[in-house]
Amino acid sequence: MPGSISLFARTRPSTGESWFPWSADDSLNSAPLGFTADGKVAASRGFAGRQLRPGWYESNVGTGQTRLIAADAEYDVGAVMVHPDTREIQMVGLSYASGREWSVLDQSIPRGH
Repeated sequence: MPGSISLFARTRPSTGESWFPWSADDSLNSAPLGFTADGKVAASRGFAGRQLRPGWYESNVGTGQTRLIAADAEYDVGAVMVHPDTREIQMVGLSYASGREWSVLDQSIPRGH
């Protein structure tokens, strides 16, 4: 698609398929984050059919299946905290006008009281 951006996987070069295709309109607010330490999952921030607010997505490298892991209807998802060993997303920051709130995805992280 002219003006769009696509991320391709080396493990699937013969298929010609891309994951995380972004339209030109969405490309300024969409980006790949990286892979888990085992190389099986890629994370990306993008729209993937969402109207106004981007979300964080995970894509299985082997199957190409993508799932939304964090999004908010009112606020932008922003920064993430990634586990230093597994490189899995543990928390996602929600950006508000007055600051940021963290949404915990990894249940092994203790919650504040």
